[in-house]
Amino acid sequence: MLAPVWLSAVLLLGQSNAEIESVIKQYAQAAIDYDAVTIERLFLPEYTEISPLGEVDSREKTIGYYRVPADKRPKIKITFEIKEMNIRYPAKNLAVVIFRQEVTLHTGEKPTTLPFRQTSVVRRERDGWKFFSNHVTGIRERKAMGG
Repeated sequence: MLAPVWLSAVLLLGQSNAEIESVIKQYAQAAIDYDAVTIERLFLPEYTEISPLGEVDSREKTIGYYRVPADKRPKIKITFEIKEMNIRYPAKNLAVVIFRQEVTLHTGEKPTTLPFRQTSVVRRERDGWKFFSNHVTGIRERKAMGG
């Protein structure tokens, strides 16, 4: 007996979600490792980014940020955690991914965590999902009301 069409769609969607989660994590790791080669592989030629500073950056400008000689990179341990991932498919080979990323800088006695909300648009290519664009916004701490 053939599986219902909806079951096949659900299984494919689950596979796509796992692939997208993997590519999001690959990019996050490459960014903290200043791995420009991996980032270049993950970005489509038409890639554009809205940086945390609100600037519109081209593919080359973004990749250039990670082309830092090893002796000039931060010497601290940096880790990340991806949370609250929300994936939507406006088209078969296109996904919009919204998630929270927390980057932790392990300096001194107390680590500093920098939370971001990121929206990524990824497109399925022959060799996997690739980034079309990213929009990164820092999350500010809210101050208590009335105090």
